[in-house]
Amino acid sequence: MIHSPNGVILSRPRILASLDREVPLCLLRAPTGFGKSVLVRQWLTDAAGEGRDVATLRVRSGEGDQNGFWISLVDALTDAGIPLPAMANSRSTQSLAARMISTAGHPLTVWIDNFENVTVEGAAEGLIDLATHVPGFRLIVGMRSFQSFAPHTVRGIPTVTVTARDLLFTQEEITELFHLAGLEAAGDLAATVHEGIGGWPAMVHALVEAMTYGTVDDVPALMERVASGWLRELLPRIPSTALIDFALTSSVPESVTPDLAGLVSANESSGAYLERLIATGLLTPDASGSESEYRWAPTARKVLRDELERRDPGRLRTLSAQLGRWYAEQGRPAAALQHAIAAEDWHLVVSIIDRHWRTLILNHRDNLNTAILATPKEEFFATPEATPSRAIRSIFLQQDESTISADILPALATDLAELGASQRAPSAIGAALACLLALRTSARWVEAIELSNRIVTVAEAARAARPRTVVDLYASVQFFAGETSLIAGDLLTAAARFERAFRRSTDGAFDYVEADAAAKLALTHALHGNLPEATVWLRRHRRSAAAKPPTTWLAPFMQTSGHTARMLLATDTLDFAEAAAAEIALLDNVLPNTLSTYELYARSLLAVSTRNAAGVLESIDRANATLGTATLPQPFASLTAHIAADAHLALGHGNQAHRIANDLYRGHTLLQTTRARLALLAAEPSEALRLAKNTSWEHQASRRHRLEMLVIKAVAAYRMGDDSLATTSLGRAASTAQHTGMVRPFTTVPQHDLLTLASHLTPSQRRLIESSLETSREIYPDSITLINLTPREQQVLDRIIAGQSIRQIAMSLQITYSTVRTQQRSLYRKLNASNRLEAVANARETGLTSAG
Repeated sequence: MIHSPNGVILSRPRILASLDREVPLCLLRAPTGFGKSVLVRQWLTDAAGEGRDVATLRVRSGEGDQNGFWISLVDALTDAGIPLPAMANSRSTQSLAARMISTAGHPLTVWIDNFENVTVEGAAEGLIDLATHVPGFRLIVGMRSFQSFAPHTVRGIPTVTVTARDLLFTQEEITELFHLAGLEAAGDLAATVHEGIGGWPAMVHALVEAMTYGTVDDVPALMERVASGWLRELLPRIPSTALIDFALTSSVPESVTPDLAGLVSANESSGAYLERLIATGLLTPDASGSESEYRWAPTARKVLRDELERRDPGRLRTLSAQLGRWYAEQGRPAAALQHAIAAEDWHLVVSIIDRHWRTLILNHRDNLNTAILATPKEEFFATPEATPSRAIRSIFLQQDESTISADILPALATDLAELGASQRAPSAIGAALACLLALRTSARWVEAIELSNRIVTVAEAARAARPRTVVDLYASVQFFAGETSLIAGDLLTAAARFERAFRRSTDGAFDYVEADAAAKLALTHALHGNLPEATVWLRRHRRSAAAKPPTTWLAPFMQTSGHTARMLLATDTLDFAEAAAAEIALLDNVLPNTLSTYELYARSLLAVSTRNAAGVLESIDRANATLGTATLPQPFASLTAHIAADAHLALGHGNQAHRIANDLYRGHTLLQTTRARLALLAAEPSEALRLAKNTSWEHQASRRHRLEMLVIKAVAAYRMGDDSLATTSLGRAASTAQHTGMVRPFTTVPQHDLLTLASHLTPSQRRLIESSLETSREIYPDSITLINLTPREQQVLDRIIAGQSIRQIAMSLQITYSTVRTQQRSLYRKLNASNRLEAVANARETGLTSAG
């Protein structure tokens, strides 16, 4: 319970609930001003009606020796109504107190405050023995130090411990206190105060009082004034100048341990000094839970640091640089960067980024960004060779750095193997990984692919020659190289590298690799159409993510590959409810990245299958606006074209699909099925069959596209009268579907042809196809009309759309007026138009403009 400035009581049920637990021993450890005594008194008042006697003892300084302590305890027991035993004069005061407690006859609570003043040897142990063996006896002890009632002495006895960390005000409690004090905007104020003061009870009360009886214009400045007053009140209690200096220097780190305090103060008595500061109330245990690490209230720390700078200009920077190096050695790069920046030691900043860039990117992105923006550019270019810090700067600032290239590693395999076997391998691999990410960010895909291959060669050689030196790097090398292969469209290589990353992930320092590698494997196999393998890896991804949830800020985006694989699997098996659920899960991914094209591909398959092809074209436009087509690697550009062409086909836009599939991307493997399907739907079965019989593209194609082509081949052969080829092709497709579960390809051709052919298959194959068509109707039109223009007609049309007159068209093409009129009439007939406006509108609608 806490009193607000206007006398209203603030209840703290979360702490009172701890005291309500019926255990023999309750310990309250906290500095002066944390409200231990007020809390216990209020609890005892509320619990007074429970039939317990209560003895209260406050041990003052100098009254905790052998005679004073036990005599005071006997007096407290007497005051509580506990009778003196017979022949009391013949007993020692300690045994007398023990006898009184043991023979009380009914429940007894003893509350001893300021136990740190007790100097009697064995006092704590004697009281613990009583609490252990006397039924109905409960001991509550308040103290400012950790010297008494150490954990090993209370082991085995049920104990409640309330620490300074527990007594700090939460933001909700500060809000309630502000409400009780009648302050407006209490919630907003509480957030600011909790961040600045850290919940220190004494300072919170002082601040509330200042706000209650004065104007509040600048809360941070007011907090600083309150902290200054609080420190002015406490520091005079510290008689030693050396101790005050120790307090000032110990405020440089955000949290301090005895060893760290000794480092910054160069004081051999740091442990004892730290204990005195804790008891005074200047420090409290860190919120991380370690009883050996302490922190200052943030605003109080700022006041102390300012005072240190005032007393000894330049010392703060020197100590900050020292701390930066120390934290870097301890593997705490975020804290190291903060102190290095405060010291303006830019060389140290760069060296920290060089050494810890992976940890910083994954877990401390904001600290890293601050460091990159604060550090002068020339510090990153102090050496001629590319470094991790230079690459990371390029990534964060979105600047293509020309000095970063694949040549950070040698080109020859023999040189790469020699480097891998040398002691330089770990640093070379680390720098190359950072450069690989920079090359990918700058869309320099050819160099990125080359560098990833070189890194793998070095890592394999290092693992063979010096496995321990690269144990922390190997999984990351395989993972990043696998991602690069996936971006390059090399699914087989990507799968092999991701699997090696997964298998070796337990050797690395980063907990995300296992789950993310499994998700990428699921995606890779799903893209390739290997549904059984994708299902296995998706299951492993879920298990890994549940067992070791990633803690990095990238965690939500690491789920993207798994959700994309899940959507592909569900769409291929026509489980649209599951696919829609996966698509909803993907909405959390708000970070544009290159792999988003695979996500777009999965969305497009689902959208086309559920008759929402128009949404696909809108998604492509948004993706192009976000990423820019120029930044996409060539395989992704062709995949995007394939997505767009199929969406146009589903919408019946034959000419738009024809332009994409046959003009812009004619040579791309991914468009082979699109061209064959377009020919089939445009009543050109002979062309569709010709394309389907050409198997030169299949070694680069996914199982999904090969299966779709088999189905197209079956229908095209049927329309050409080759029933044998038609039945054989459809039978092969049905067998593959039975093995993999992939049935979506049966919905991509005209249904009546497919059902006729299915009647010639085995009963199980026929049922598979029929049930697939019951689940989802065919997703493309039965037929599409293509408007074929001659080259001259296209030239005339382009000029009509540009607004030229017949005479202007004749002059620009150097043909006669009557020839242009003839071409115009032919165009109007093919476009079903009666005038220029209708012709232009229909040309645009059917995709006959040169712009597509």
